[in-house]
Amino acid sequence: MSGQEQIEQAFGVVVKHYRKARGWNQNDLAEKAGVHLATVVRAESGSGTVSAATLSTYGAAFGVLGEDIMAAVAREARLQRVASDARKQAEQGVNK
Repeated sequence: MSGQEQIEQAFGVVVKHYRKARGWNQNDLAEKAGVHLATVVRAESGSGTVSAATLSTYGAAFGVLGEDIMAAVAREARLQRVASDARKQAEQGVNK
Protein backbone atom coordinates (compact mmCIF):
# COMPACT_ATOMS: atom_id res chain seq x y z
CA MET A 1 0.00 0.00 0.00
CA SER A 2 1.38 3.41 -0.95
CA GLY A 3 1.82 6.26 1.51
CA GLN A 4 -1.11 8.11 -0.06
CA GLU A 5 -3.34 5.07 0.26
CA GLN A 6 -2.33 4.70 3.92
CA ILE A 7 -3.29 8.33 4.56
CA GLU A 8 -6.63 7.90 2.78
CA GLN A 9 -7.41 4.73 4.79
CA ALA A 10 -6.43 6.41 8.06
CA PHE A 11 -8.49 9.49 7.17
CA GLY A 12 -11.52 7.24 6.65
CA VAL A 13 -11.08 5.64 10.07
CA VAL A 14 -10.70 9.05 11.73
CA VAL A 15 -13.72 10.60 10.00
CA LYS A 16 -15.88 7.62 10.92
CA HIS A 17 -14.68 7.81 14.54
CA TYR A 18 -15.44 11.54 14.83
CA ARG A 19 -18.85 11.02 13.21
CA LYS A 20 -19.86 8.13 15.43
CA ALA A 21 -18.58 9.90 18.56
CA ARG A 22 -21.12 12.61 17.80
CA GLY A 23 -23.93 10.14 17.19
CA TRP A 24 -24.27 11.23 13.56
CA ASN A 25 -25.07 9.10 10.56
CA GLN A 26 -23.40 9.71 7.22
CA ASN A 27 -26.27 11.91 6.06
CA ASP A 28 -25.86 14.12 9.13
CA LEU A 29 -22.16 14.55 8.42
CA ALA A 30 -22.76 15.30 4.75
CA GLU A 31 -25.26 17.99 5.69
CA LYS A 32 -23.04 19.57 8.35
CA ALA A 33 -19.96 19.48 6.09
CA GLY A 34 -21.87 20.76 3.06
CA VAL A 35 -20.84 17.83 0.88
CA HIS A 36 -22.68 15.09 -0.95
CA LEU A 37 -23.38 11.82 0.85
CA ALA A 38 -21.21 10.03 -1.73
CA THR A 39 -18.27 12.21 -0.63
CA VAL A 40 -18.66 11.07 2.97
CA VAL A 41 -19.01 7.44 1.88
CA ARG A 42 -15.80 7.70 -0.21
CA ALA A 43 -13.94 9.41 2.64
CA GLU A 44 -14.94 6.78 5.18
CA SER A 45 -14.08 3.94 2.81
CA GLY A 46 -10.58 5.33 2.40
CA SER A 47 -10.95 6.23 -1.25
CA GLY A 48 -11.38 9.98 -0.91
CA THR A 49 -8.64 12.47 -1.63
CA VAL A 50 -7.23 14.11 1.49
CA SER A 51 -6.30 17.77 1.00
CA ALA A 52 -6.04 20.85 3.18
CA ALA A 53 -9.52 21.84 2.00
CA THR A 54 -10.87 18.41 2.94
CA LEU A 55 -9.35 18.65 6.42
CA SER A 56 -10.80 22.12 6.84
CA THR A 57 -14.26 21.07 5.65
CA TYR A 58 -14.52 18.09 7.97
CA GLY A 59 -12.83 19.97 10.82
CA ALA A 60 -15.45 22.72 10.60
CA ALA A 61 -18.25 20.15 10.60
CA PHE A 62 -16.81 18.45 13.69
CA GLY A 63 -15.94 21.72 15.44
CA VAL A 64 -12.21 20.97 15.52
CA LEU A 65 -9.19 22.27 13.65
CA GLY A 66 -8.11 20.55 10.46
CA GLU A 67 -4.73 20.21 12.20
CA ASP A 68 -6.35 18.07 14.89
CA ILE A 69 -7.81 15.77 12.27
CA MET A 70 -4.44 15.52 10.52
CA ALA A 71 -2.74 14.63 13.81
CA ALA A 72 -5.32 11.89 14.36
CA VAL A 73 -4.78 10.67 10.78
CA ALA A 74 -1.01 10.52 11.35
CA ARG A 75 -1.52 8.47 14.54
CA GLU A 76 -3.93 6.11 12.79
CA ALA A 77 -1.58 5.66 9.81
CA ARG A 78 1.26 4.76 12.20
CA LEU A 79 -0.98 2.23 13.97
CA GLN A 80 -1.92 0.67 10.63
CA ARG A 81 1.77 0.44 9.63
CA VAL A 82 2.71 -1.21 12.94
CA ALA A 83 -0.14 -3.71 12.58
CA SER A 84 0.84 -4.46 8.99
CA ASP A 85 4.49 -4.96 9.96
CA ALA A 86 3.48 -7.26 12.83
CA ARG A 87 1.31 -9.35 10.47
CA LYS A 88 4.21 -9.66 8.01
CA GLN A 89 6.60 -10.72 10.76
CA ALA A 90 4.11 -13.28 12.07
CA GLU A 91 3.62 -14.70 8.57
CA GLN A 92 7.37 -14.95 8.08
CA GLY A 93 7.69 -16.77 11.41
CA VAL A 94 4.99 -19.24 10.42
CA ASN A 95 6.54 -19.85 7.01
CA LYS A 96 10.03 -20.67 8.37
